[in-house]
Amino acid sequence: MTGWYSYLVSLDLGQSQDFSALSLIEIPVWRPVAGVWASPADMDARRLAIHAYAQGTPPSPRPLHVRTLRRFALGTSYPDIVRSVVRLLHSGTVAGKGVALLIDQTGVGAPV
Repeated sequence: MTGWYSYLVSLDLGQSQDFSALSLIEIPVWRPVAGVWASPADMDARRLAIHAYAQGTPPSPRPLHVRTLRRFALGTSYPDIVRSVVRLLHSGTVAGKGVALLIDQTGVGAPV
């Protein structure tokens, strides 16, 4: 992955006997002047970009926050799962804020 991300969306696709799961992980931004970690949800895209590229030296380790964790019902179709992911990516929380989508399709096969 290159660039900066404020959120990681992780999707594990299951088969008919396995659950599919979705998570949204928030990566806070270091605000050196205030000396605090800040939520990207509290910033507009311009301010977020400024902080992402001028972070100074943040304390380690960087915290991560699980904001969404969902397990889809058995038998949920892949198109329905895709629609759920699209809704999440267009939600006010993450829209325009640097999102990486990670998909685990191992074991699912050709339909994906």
